[in-house]
Amino acid sequence: MPIKVSGISVSGTAYQGKNRLDDVSCMLCEGEITLVIGRSGAGKSTLLDVLGGLELPQSGEVVVDGTPLHKGNRLNPKVLHGVSMVFQAPEQQLFAATVQGEFDYSLRYLKLPREEAERRTDAALERFGLPREVKGRSPLTLSGGEKRRVALATVWATQPRWLLLDEPTAALDPHAAQELAQALLAWKRELPGGVVVATHDAELLLPVADRVLLLREGRLAASATPAELGGRPELWAAAGVEPPAQVRLAAQLRAMGV
Repeated sequence: MPIKVSGISVSGTAYQGKNRLDDVSCMLCEGEITLVIGRSGAGKSTLLDVLGGLELPQSGEVVVDGTPLHKGNRLNPKVLHGVSMVFQAPEQQLFAATVQGEFDYSLRYLKLPREEAERRTDAALERFGLPREVKGRSPLTLSGGEKRRVALATVWATQPRWLLLDEPTAALDPHAAQELAQALLAWKRELPGGVVVATHDAELLLPVADRVLLLREGRLAASATPAELGGRPELWAAAGVEPPAQVRLAAQLRAMGV
């Protein structure tokens, strides 16, 4: 079932005194990778924070798999168990003494048998290109890219219905970023629910996306498939965003009659 966002507004002065989100409505479908794209201050991270239960909207409603995310001013914990988020700065969510401790903490609420927890941990490390030996290391000793992959791996191991990623390619080298894109495709194939990614890296992630939400100054400028955006560069302009290289190339080819 989808995530239905209806009329979400979040007050604040993040962009020229306007709401950080202003009457945003959209549908996020399971089995899809949805990109949230916009300039700095457009409301990308705020939207993810609302979906992840970190921000309470002043108006509007979020319904996850048929159940409201909020009960008045309180979160519905049953809904949140199916939603996992990886922050833009992974060090904000890594706190255990070892990487193994990070997995233990992430998996604790599932109350899995020890063998299943170990299987999920090792499978997640392999999925994100991390050796098993890293389990004994402190997260503080890891590089920025390794921290991000550990954060993604601990979330992968819990197998949530919905995955929210805030700028996941930041601090990743080109090879690791390509691996991440492939991991998102695997996530879509292997796990229930869907993936929502707030990103500046449209050039890398557009080919794996099923839908794109373009935000501008807290408002939804467009909701379209990559194919639709490829044929309508004016939608990128409406969001104040430079189209990625593949979209610009397609426009040039069409202008040449190809």
